[in-house]
Amino acid sequence: MYHALGLLVALVAFLLVNAIASLASAALARPLLDTACERTQAPRLLALRLFPSLASALVTLGLVLPAYALFEPRHSGERPSLALGLLAAAGLVVLAAGLRRGLASCLATARLVRSWSRTAERLALQAPLPVFAIRDPFPIVCLVGALRPRLFVARQVLDVLSPDELEAVVAHETAHWLAGDNLKRLLLHFSPDLLSVLPLARRLEREWARASELAADARAGACGAEIALDLSAALVKVARLAPASMPPTAAVSALQDGSDLALRVRRLVGEASSNDAREGSRRLARWLATGLFAAAVAAVAPDLLESIHQTTESVLRLLS
Repeated sequence: MYHALGLLVALVAFLLVNAIASLASAALARPLLDTACERTQAPRLLALRLFPSLASALVTLGLVLPAYALFEPRHSGERPSLALGLLAAAGLVVLAAGLRRGLASCLATARLVRSWSRTAERLALQAPLPVFAIRDPFPIVCLVGALRPRLFVARQVLDVLSPDELEAVVAHETAHWLAGDNLKRLLLHFSPDLLSVLPLARRLEREWARASELAADARAGACGAEIALDLSAALVKVARLAPASMPPTAAVSALQDGSDLALRVRRLVGEASSNDAREGSRRLARWLATGLFAAAVAAVAPDLLESIHQTTESVLRLLS
């Protein structure tokens, strides 16, 4: 009964923290979504979308379960109540829904790769990732995979792009790979949270995808003005062929989905891209702040865990 009760407590803690964090994300997301789409928004949008699942996982695994293991007597004789069981079942449903979405995304991606691989021929390009030509009715330019990336390009796209434009396209998709965008997209699909039942969750994901495209354009354009101009020309040519319609559950990065074309071309042509020298300092500051927070938590961990266990016991009494 000790382990079963611990599992139920963990599921209820996950559900309650998830609900609170989902409400917080929803409240914070609305003012951010009302602003113009910017490439610098991508990390904020991603953090807001993943916050409920990450916060509930960290609190449950990092605080509630350790507190239970340290302070709960193994033979306390406590029995789970019906209310506790129902809340735990709801938490399990949230976890199962996230797993289902993630598996559906993986299966959709696998089907795409199997379909494309039947006609794929590797191109002899000097590129940091393998590039394959495929036959597909849509003008596909698509990066697949997080750890072993592959770039699939439809033959009709190859027919209209110049060698320099193809190089710019590869630079854009390489920027997606280096940023880990496919892995981030997979995490979005697997994230188990109550926020996912709201239309706001889909909007956050769409706006993150838009911002990540702008960010990849900027990283590719930072390689030189010629790359930026070639990439803008490639975007226009791909858009003229047809709007590439990708399954929404696939964990892939497509070059052009038919949206924001004018915005992306205008920025590539009209703005000089450069690396932000302050980004390294900001990243270092974030890591230092995280380390200091972890050290502060570790310093008060015993008292904190005992307080959390006492709070858990109070909740159990309310549900009994």
